Amino acid sequence: MCVSNPHRDRLADLPIGNVLVLAPAGCGKTEALARRAQAVLARSEVVAPRMILALTFSNKARDNLASRMRKVVGPWWRQRISVTNFHGFAARVVKAHARNIGLRPDLLLPEEPWRRHRRLELGIDFRNADAFEAALRNAKCGAFDDAEVMTRLLTAGNDAAVSYEQSLRTEGRLDHDDLIRHVARLLQDPAVSRLYQAHFAIVMVDEVQDLSMLQYDIVRGVGGDRVTYAGDPAQGIYSFAGADPDGVMSRIRGLAPEIVEFNTSYRSTPAVLAAVNVLAREMGATELTCGCPERWYDAGRVTYIERADTDQEAAALLQVVERI
Repeated sequence: MCVSNPHRDRLADLPIGNVLVLAPAGCGKTEALARRAQAVLARSEVVAPRMILALTFSNKARDNLASRMRKVVGPWWRQRISVTNFHGFAARVVKAHARNIGLRPDLLLPEEPWRRHRRLELGIDFRNADAFEAALRNAKCGAFDDAEVMTRLLTAGNDAAVSYEQSLRTEGRLDHDDLIRHVARLLQDPAVSRLYQAHFAIVMVDEVQDLSMLQYDIVRGVGGDRVTYAGDPAQGIYSFAGADPDGVMSRIRGLAPEIVEFNTSYRSTPAVLAAVNVLAREMGATELTCGCPERWYDAGRVTYIERADTDQEAAALLQVVERI
């Protein structure tokens, strides 16, 4: 029989404030966020016309969370909850307030076909793509205006990145990193920040380990001290794309949040979790228990193989897999 989830219930019962949810993969984090949204609405902590803002990173994560909100909260959920990814939210804010920072409101939003075509024209391929992307990312990693971005690009000395940026400006286009830096600039304006803090009574952020410091500043600008941060530091694998899991987690912990730590997995067998927990103890990470042990028709299997040569190790592993 599946065990109950007291951590999910505790999260739902917490009042609005700074909350940090530490939840490894498969522990029901998305469901827990939806139940928290349902609970704060039921307790009238969020009263119309104020809403809940739920931020994710990818379209897939956004759609998954939206589906869970619809299931848990009900068919009317969109009237009270806005689920979007960072770029979608940033696009709304920039379009609404572009003139506040001297931008045209008719700027074109990021378009992947245009971006691919322009990269081909500039000769960007697997040999030079990393340096090209790094130059652009580093030039736009803060709340910089256009003049400072161009200065940073020229200093980096990547001619293709400079040409790409010039193309964006000539055609009145924004790239994804532009959306993030511009919304960060806008939220530095106290009037704009107060507007969004008044509109959203609580902000929920999924996969918080994937935030850059600039995205963290955006969350604080909108949510203030009314944010539920959810994620797993052990899954922070996007540092190459600008994420700063250690820095962001340090900043969040500095807020002295309520911490809810999930340790029940609904995705893996008891045997697999036993093996995972050996590594968790070594790394100081959360050890997990199986939430539905009867769900698995057998206990699962874990095999440990070590060879001095990686090819031999792969061959031995293949033999085990074939036997299973």
